[in-house]
Amino acid sequence: LLENVFPVQFPFGRGGPKEKRPTPISQEACLQHYMRLSMPQFMRGDFILVVLTMMNRIRSFQTGLITARASGLSERQTFAESISMLTEEQIRTAAENIDNNVADNSPAADFLRRSDTSCRSIGYMPAAASANRRLMYGLCDRFGIPHIFFTICPDDERSWRVRLWANAGCNMTMPSLDCDESICIYDCKMRRETRIRYPGACATEYQSVIQTLIKRLFCWDSKKQRGKKGIFGTMIAFTVAHEEQMRKTLHGHWLIWIKELMHYREKLFKANAEEARRAFIRYIDSIMNSSYLEGRELTVEDTSCKVCAQQNMSTAETMPTNDISQTDMDLDERDDNDTTTAAARHPETERDSIPNDHVTSHNNVVPVMASYM
Repeated sequence: LLENVFPVQFPFGRGGPKEKRPTPISQEACLQHYMRLSMPQFMRGDFILVVLTMMNRIRSFQTGLITARASGLSERQTFAESISMLTEEQIRTAAENIDNNVADNSPAADFLRRSDTSCRSIGYMPAAASANRRLMYGLCDRFGIPHIFFTICPDDERSWRVRLWANAGCNMTMPSLDCDESICIYDCKMRRETRIRYPGACATEYQSVIQTLIKRLFCWDSKKQRGKKGIFGTMIAFTVAHEEQMRKTLHGHWLIWIKELMHYREKLFKANAEEARRAFIRYIDSIMNSSYLEGRELTVEDTSCKVCAQQNMSTAETMPTNDISQTDMDLDERDDNDTTTAAARHPETERDSIPNDHVTSHNNVVPVMASYM
């Protein structure tokens, strides 16, 4: 019983998946409920591994498919006739002989050698990979080549929320920006130990990030299976593959189809292809843009860290302003010569229009020249 193996999770020996309850629930639903609990003992890796194995075993019995070669086990009988005469005892004996490498030429052993069981509901099975691959190819056949390849990888080691998930009900205090370096190193070690000890907290945080991404940034309605205007445009379809890195960090690779990009792509193969290309580039610039000198992106407003403020002052005193203007001129000439740049050029975002107080360095401003080093 699960409650006998994990006394930390079940200190009173009650609450296991096979326990009789006034409202009967299946073992699969009970195991899923364990994974939704906020108590840290249910987020430990050893418990999650056992629950996952039990869940996969249940799903394999429910949805497993047994395939075998259609030829009969003997020359005088068909395949169906051969299987129909096998008994449970014969199959069990043949399975034990095969596991123990004992020679067995019985019809039951021959049947087990020819059979192959697959279950597409288990994520790491080849059947699951094949089924998901067919779904992705079906989307490509329906909507064409994906418009956007998007990867998201939350850094759970630097996430404060992971420690909150793993310490539910406890008072957590964030370290001060002016704290000693030893305290920062200790906090980093605590974050690393937390994510290793409680991988369930990292999975909960990753699920929260993905839900926010789909609902708020992509503006995709999961119930209606319909998209609105999001950060990339109006999403019409997407597929995602969730993976795990070597350091046990979850990340996802997304293939996204956008309505507006599909409209522009169709125009690229018509008569006025050059105008369609310029419109396509303008749309890409409107949703994807990288700027290092626009607005106050390179300024630091918080000067609570005295060490950083002193470093900024020393850097500002040793950096001539002529080098900054010369660098800006070089970048302008480089952008004018590059016809394939993806950055949109607008009058209000030109480098010449940047206020002087963003170029000169103060106590709370990082010098612009630092971005080129």
